[in-house]
Amino acid sequence: MSTVINLVEQSYFDWIKQNTKFTNLNEAVELSSPFVDSLNENIKLYIEPSSDGFKITDDGYTLWSLESMGISFRKGSHRERMLFQIMDRYNVELDDKTLYVTCDKDNIGKSIHYLIQAVLTISDLLKTDKRNIKSLFFEEVEKYFEQNKHIYNYFPDLEIQGKSKLTHKFDYLMYTKNDQKKLVRVVNHLDQIQLERILLSWQDTSQQRLTRYKEQLGMVALINDSEKQIPRKFSDAFNEYGIEAIGFSNKEKIKESLAFVS
Repeated sequence: MSTVINLVEQSYFDWIKQNTKFTNLNEAVELSSPFVDSLNENIKLYIEPSSDGFKITDDGYTLWSLESMGISFRKGSHRERMLFQIMDRYNVELDDKTLYVTCDKDNIGKSIHYLIQAVLTISDLLKTDKRNIKSLFFEEVEKYFEQNKHIYNYFPDLEIQGKSKLTHKFDYLMYTKNDQKKLVRVVNHLDQIQLERILLSWQDTSQQRLTRYKEQLGMVALINDSEKQIPRKFSDAFNEYGIEAIGFSNKEKIKESLAFVS
């Protein structure tokens, strides 16, 4: 099994390297990543040297593209609050309509990784239906766990550094039956990009925790299945990596997997 893991890991990282392109511009470096946004455009970032390090931006494209599709961020609106929550989670700042991070030379890779994750998450707002915007899936999940603290023991919003030295964010660390710990990633819209993000973060962190700390973690992808069932090809992919894919509508299965009491 370890041979297969090493093969998959090497293949995936090779794919990222081969499909990431750097272009030298006048005052910046353009990075074209293999990850695509909701408009199926490759995410591009711009790395600009500054007096005290580097500034990495999306050049305003993310919010511009969303607004061009009718997704506005009116001041004081629920959608604006969603935007700021995502930015806070990934330590991203906003200048007019440009998303950016600043860093020193030792943290360029980590900062690029965070900004790409933020752009992917913000871009996903295009898929959020206006009719259910007030009952955002992440808030539903949070409310459910909050109201059932007598059966769930959890720690929200944590970061874990992986074997690649990249830091991955997870929505919850759950303490379940028999003292087992499980990481949880909440997935509002499951597609190929989200699948790859979850597999990468799990592969990178689980092996590191096992090798360095002898800690055997479990992993659950908690998926919004309110409009459609989890596609078989995605559940099969999760199973291959030892990840439990659970639809949020299946509360019995959630309890069976994540509760700390029987």
